[in-house]
Amino acid sequence: MLPVAKRHILPLCARLRRARTEAAGYTIVEVSLFLAISGLLVLVVLIGTGTTLQATRFTDSARSLSAYVQKQYDDLLNGVNTRTGSEACTAGVVSANPPTGQPAGTSTCLLLGKLVTLKQNSSTLQSYNIVGTEPANPDFNESDQQLIYDYQPTAVTNVGVDTFPIPWGATISGSKRLSDNKAVDAIALIRSPRSTNIITYVYKEPVGGYNLASLINPLLPADANNFNSTSNASNFCLQSADTFSVLAKIILAGGQGQDAIALSFNAVTGDCNGL
Repeated sequence: MLPVAKRHILPLCARLRRARTEAAGYTIVEVSLFLAISGLLVLVVLIGTGTTLQATRFTDSARSLSAYVQKQYDDLLNGVNTRTGSEACTAGVVSANPPTGQPAGTSTCLLLGKLVTLKQNSSTLQSYNIVGTEPANPDFNESDQQLIYDYQPTAVTNVGVDTFPIPWGATISGSKRLSDNKAVDAIALIRSPRSTNIITYVYKEPVGGYNLASLINPLLPADANNFNSTSNASNFCLQSADTFSVLAKIILAGGQGQDAIALSFNAVTGDCNGL
């Protein structure tokens, strides 16, 4: 038999161990509260991550769109010619499959510019070359706008067409030409045949085929497509494909060089609600 002291001490130790174990545990209410708070924190993190991802994608969409339009301007300014020599051009008419090729520099056509279309609710842009034909006796004392018209610029739609998908499915949500609050969907960037000046024409494309030269005729009093100063501008707004509601806008200011095209993330619906 155990000594009297041990008989009393051992049960006391067992009770103390049970009490210590019970004190170290958690109640069902405490566990439930812990799980609820943990789940809420995870949810907040996931929502924050999703919003950040949407914002990052939209920023990439807007910057890529702006860079693409700027590239058309820069290629024109630097005289980049994408002709392969397998086409032929005579009097402003380009043949994609002529009987014989026509090496660059041997045609009667002159590469004048780029036409970029940004259709509302579209996620893609189209880019076309603009060619013209030198008149018999060009008057280089005329204004750049008049000289460009004399060369009868024509958009080439049957060859050399480039398509640019806006990243992450963002779409053109609207546009406005600030001179008359009209909705527009085409940008014609045309370089003067006598200088490095690039004249910007912004307009709404007529339904069906149209004559670009007549559209940009500077002698027409109703012509509001031609501008070349920072006093005028046209906006094209971009909307994210996600639920992210912030707009961005491409601004055509009509200037030269880096001042011709700008990108702003400080845009509201009224900036691009042209009629």
